[in-house]
Amino acid sequence: MPSPSARALSRRSPPPAARLGDFFQAGRGEMLFLAAISVLINLLMLTGPVFMMQVYDRVLSSRSLATLVVLLALVSLLYLVQAALDGVRSRAGGRIAARLDAEIAPKIFAVAGARARLGQGGADAQQPLRDLDTLRQFNGGGPLTLFDLPWTPVYLLVLTLFSPVLGLMSTIGAAMLFALTLLADRVSQGANARVSQQMAVRNALAENGLQDCEGAEALGIFERIGARWDAAHRALVQAQLTLAERAGDLRALAKGFRFLLQSLTLAAGAGLVIRGELSAGSMMATSVISSRALAPIEQAIAQWRGFRSARGARARLEKSFALLPAEPSGIDLAPPARDVVFDNFAVSAPGQTRPLLAGVNMRLEAGDGLGVIGPSGAGKTSLLRGVLGLWPGTAGGLRFDGAAPDQWRLGARGFAGYLPQDIRLMPGTVAENIASLEPDAPTDEIVRAAELAGAHEMILALPEGYNTRLGDDGAALSAGQRQRIALARAVYRRPFLVVMDEPNAHLDAEGDQALTEAIRRLRAAGSIVICVAHRPSALAALNKVAMIEAGRLRAYGPRDEILGQVVKHPRAVVQK
Repeated sequence: MPSPSARALSRRSPPPAARLGDFFQAGRGEMLFLAAISVLINLLMLTGPVFMMQVYDRVLSSRSLATLVVLLALVSLLYLVQAALDGVRSRAGGRIAARLDAEIAPKIFAVAGARARLGQGGADAQQPLRDLDTLRQFNGGGPLTLFDLPWTPVYLLVLTLFSPVLGLMSTIGAAMLFALTLLADRVSQGANARVSQQMAVRNALAENGLQDCEGAEALGIFERIGARWDAAHRALVQAQLTLAERAGDLRALAKGFRFLLQSLTLAAGAGLVIRGELSAGSMMATSVISSRALAPIEQAIAQWRGFRSARGARARLEKSFALLPAEPSGIDLAPPARDVVFDNFAVSAPGQTRPLLAGVNMRLEAGDGLGVIGPSGAGKTSLLRGVLGLWPGTAGGLRFDGAAPDQWRLGARGFAGYLPQDIRLMPGTVAENIASLEPDAPTDEIVRAAELAGAHEMILALPEGYNTRLGDDGAALSAGQRQRIALARAVYRRPFLVVMDEPNAHLDAEGDQALTEAIRRLRAAGSIVICVAHRPSALAALNKVAMIEAGRLRAYGPRDEILGQVVKHPRAVVQK
């Protein structure tokens, strides 16, 4: 039993999961550094116009080669400094993006897992990973454009100091370019939405069609699925083409307008020179400054599609971050060893309030084996998810040796083994799969788990034994072999609680017998086994049965007694 102080410590409210904005806030200092470099770079952008002024107004009039050489040397030095600062800014932007990616990538993978647990599997579950790539690509260069944009008003002010007429012309041109950007954004919203929608449709068809391609081929529908995928792909390409054409038209129009405005500025400057209101050097300088004033807007137009994509990616990630559970706040208590108590326990799916299973009252002691029976959709798997903490308990209580699961740092995951209904093995060796990818896992524990699951001899018969590498999803093994390796993974290190969802669904008679023996050994060692079963053979090594029907616990007690009631009075079973 944990001490009172340990209980008090572990019952503190868990801190919320980190928000995506927290990671961006942590990089504010680096962004300020980039902003400072951008200030110097944009100041050095005036080197060219000033040099032109000096050449036209001083060197040509004085015909002084010495002055030209000094100016050229000074300009060369300034351009070298500008190039160095540009390189530093570019490298720093890339490294900041990589650092941000490294910090949030583990959280993003957790977000993808949370979406998958909500049933948003396949392509939907991987959307956060694609959003991470989008953010990283934009953060590498996109923010640099945003740092340059505030300098447009500065350049326009410099132009106004040379000549109010030239300043007004360039200001109107900048406003028109900006309005053009906003118009293009509004026009492209529908195209962006169609691209996202068509990509989701195409990816879903690919995910579903390839997941069971053998079954689809056997049914003769694989080519039809391929035809639907091809139609969806062509629709996606067309949507992307439409979006790209609109973006290309915008860039071409902006570029042409900027060139026209530069020529108009030069022509206006020439007129002012003729009237004696401007020098020839100032005319050339203002033409360059006008072009530079509009360049950040043109760059922003070129980056606009990436900006929109990054903004959408961040919005989706912020929304998905809300799915993450609170950060663990418990402590490393000793694993439970006595009992599991359900006190009017209820379970809901994540994000929902209506319980899928309610009114569960049971007490399981060390060495007990519970079989969970009932019709499909009754709530059996919901019970398992609630026990493991995969789905939230919304009412009542669940206690391990008198302590709630969140009083352990890892919750029930720290002392529970799980054999799911849908077996998934990771790419890696058989030994790595049994040890759940645990680094430096003890070989004796791996072999002991395989022997307990009755899989040791089967593994030795594989080409490289425990070092046999498995492909994605254990594709090199039969369904029964995968299930037995997954059983070994569930009993690795003999956890206090072992939860199994239809563990003999793919087992032959030999595997069935091995499962029964594994359950008996686990119970003899003091573990509690909870097993959802549809086949009677899975109940052979269990001593208790719970019947769940329509989201309620209808009966609970000794195995033979409950099974007898079910056989005699299948419609009139009462909770014990």
